[in-house]
Amino acid sequence: ILGFGNYAGDVLNFGIAAERLRDGGIDARILAITDDVASAPEAERQRRRGIAGDLPGFKITSAAAEAGLSLDEVERIGRLANERTRTFGVAFGGCTIPGEPETLFSVPKGRMALGLGVHGEPGIDETPIPPADELAALMAERVLREAPEGAGTRVAVLLNGLGSTKYEELFVLWAQLGARFHQAGITLVAPLVGEYITS
Repeated sequence: ILGFGNYAGDVLNFGIAAERLRDGGIDARILAITDDVASAPEAERQRRRGIAGDLPGFKITSAAAEAGLSLDEVERIGRLANERTRTFGVAFGGCTIPGEPETLFSVPKGRMALGLGVHGEPGIDETPIPPADELAALMAERVLREAPEGAGTRVAVLLNGLGSTKYEELFVLWAQLGARFHQAGITLVAPLVGEYITS
């Protein structure tokens, strides 16, 4: 199973790799992660890109494989994990590709980008930087609005830094975000706060 975030270049290259494997007699499957609620509407979920949802998607799929399940069952579990994962990202600045002097995009001072990509793609909108409680409300609302039907109220939550957010800032936001989920009747299961999928 070839797992990757749903970006055009990755889709193309992993698709070629899968075809080559199949031509060689190896059963190869594709699992494109599509968690980013900002990058396309729910009705066009297949167009959404993969951002921090890559981590749970890959870890859950890998755990199924490590448990010795069949390839069909591992693929089914990976697809289910992807279908039930929702993320929404914000950024205060763009990332820098190694060897390049400039960031891939910039955000004006005092503002933040909404809905950015993990490879340094700019956001879909900008807004003034809000206090932590308002940012938590925005993020929680965006992912809870698209909670999968029938998914229940036990939720694994990941607050992910893309590489330059201070941990102290992540934990200030987490205090507000965790409270928002509790207020929505969500039971948090093993929440993670840190830098897991970075730009």
